[in-house]
Amino acid sequence: MRKSVKQSQSTRKSTPQRNEKDVQQSADPKLRWRWFAGAAILIVAFAVGYPMVEMRKRLDSLESELGRMSNAAARARAGDFALKQELERTKAERSALKTERSSLQGQLVKETSRVNQLMDDIEAAEQAVAEATALTNQTTALKTELEAGKAERDALRKKLDQANAYIEQLKDTSLSARPSEPGASGSSLESACDARDYLIRTIVFEGSGEAEIGKIAIGYVVINRKRSGRWGDSIEDVVTSPWQFEPWMTRRKAVEKLAATDHRYKDAARIADEVLMGAVADPTEGATHFLNPVIVRQRRGGTLPAWARGKGQPIGRHVFYAPNSDPTELQQSDAGQREPIALYHQASQVADAG
Repeated sequence: MRKSVKQSQSTRKSTPQRNEKDVQQSADPKLRWRWFAGAAILIVAFAVGYPMVEMRKRLDSLESELGRMSNAAARARAGDFALKQELERTKAERSALKTERSSLQGQLVKETSRVNQLMDDIEAAEQAVAEATALTNQTTALKTELEAGKAERDALRKKLDQANAYIEQLKDTSLSARPSEPGASGSSLESACDARDYLIRTIVFEGSGEAEIGKIAIGYVVINRKRSGRWGDSIEDVVTSPWQFEPWMTRRKAVEKLAATDHRYKDAARIADEVLMGAVADPTEGATHFLNPVIVRQRRGGTLPAWARGKGQPIGRHVFYAPNSDPTELQQSDAGQREPIALYHQASQVADAG
């Protein structure tokens, strides 16, 4: 292009005589061609350069992005390495945790076994405490019973001493009593037995079939009569007083033959001693009379003696009475008692004769 421009300049110099108009006319096509060529070059350059510039920008951008990706990949590789190391540490920690977990489970089993053992020990201790408390209570109760037993023993010893003294007194009284008439029935018994013996035999036969309280009541009737003095000054006089106690009137031989080794005698002896010592209360509240209303009504045609028409105190099969203390009334009451005893005595004699 520069060469063509130089040629045109040399041509201008060689032909200065040409007309400017011819020059202009001859120069216009060339100029236009040059302009077109320059424009084409510019277009081509633009068409080629712009994509190259854009491509260069894209390449720069790609290179930058590639650099970033390389950095990211490097960081990723570093992170991956760190993660691998972390994973290894995690695996190691997990393995350690498994081992520790197994150890803890073993310890837990041991501790559970110890806890169960402790619970068993606690239950055993509680049971032992309960047993110890029960034993303490039993010991306390036994001590209380022992103290009560000692007190009762002392009281029984005292009563026994009193009974022995009373028996000695009764023996002295029996020895100093008047001798029985020769040939009287049961003289051997009267000479050998004391007041206690008479009371025992009376309780045995009058209280036959009765409970202990009924026998005690009969014993107190004898004592109450002795205390009143209206039936005699001794137990022997009271129980053998005429028309008073039926066994001594109708069954005296049987009464006298009762052996001291008989269980009835021994049982009545214990009751007689308690009555004589006052170890038991008087259940009759001072009664001096008693009867079996069923038997007496059968013998008397449905009636009772005058002294038994008041309010009595039933004890067992007997009813006990404490009539007024008027001697006349008592004599009448005794007379009223003779009839059923006499009838029974007659019937016994008839039966013996048959």
